[in-house]
Amino acid sequence: MTFLRLLAALLNCSKSTNVVVRAGAGDLWDVIATKINEEQSAIAYTEIIGPLAAGKTTSIDHKIALFHFLASLSPSNAVSGALVTATVLLLIKETNDAAFSALVPVIPRHAAYGYSLSGGGIESATSALLCKELVSSRVPLHKALVTIVGETFWSLVEQDSSLASPAAIEFAKDVIPLLEKNLQAFAGSPLTSTFGANDGYVSATLLCLFANAFNQRVSATHYVFSLYLLT
Repeated sequence: MTFLRLLAALLNCSKSTNVVVRAGAGDLWDVIATKINEEQSAIAYTEIIGPLAAGKTTSIDHKIALFHFLASLSPSNAVSGALVTATVLLLIKETNDAAFSALVPVIPRHAAYGYSLSGGGIESATSALLCKELVSSRVPLHKALVTIVGETFWSLVEQDSSLASPAAIEFAKDVIPLLEKNLQAFAGSPLTSTFGANDGYVSATLLCLFANAFNQRVSATHYVFSLYLLT
């Protein structure tokens, strides 16, 4: 009961027009989030995502504060899959630059956990949506999803690729042709790429990672090598 009252108070503070109050609520939540159990984390997630998913935030500052609250939640079976599904949808719809930037860092570690053997899984529809938007012509969204997919897989396999779930490997197979497309486009005009250098280098790094960690066949290796010759 004490936790619920404290959570409610902090969420009320997240609506404040006073930046000090909002920041203080966020700082206190950062500490609390490290102390709560999985059940409490799931409760907190439901309360935080509610106004975001319903479009009932009171301001951009309120929305950013709630994204901060989400970012503090530890990955878990009770939270990560649902969080990734909800926040990917929010990211695609977001039009405010500051809110968009605040949301991007929330997703990768929960996605990495969800795609791990110990994770609760990521919905196949969410994986399909990530693939669809990975080649989006919307520059901010394209850049964000390349970063999210890159950080997700890097976190997932950097220590032990055997921890990746079958769903993660299937997702990697679906992502490979999209990364190859991005890499080929970047390698054709690296100095004038619409999506910036990150598009090429993240794609190249992930393709090498997939070939090594997941033993996946990659057909754009010549683009990878030519890219690194540019540096």
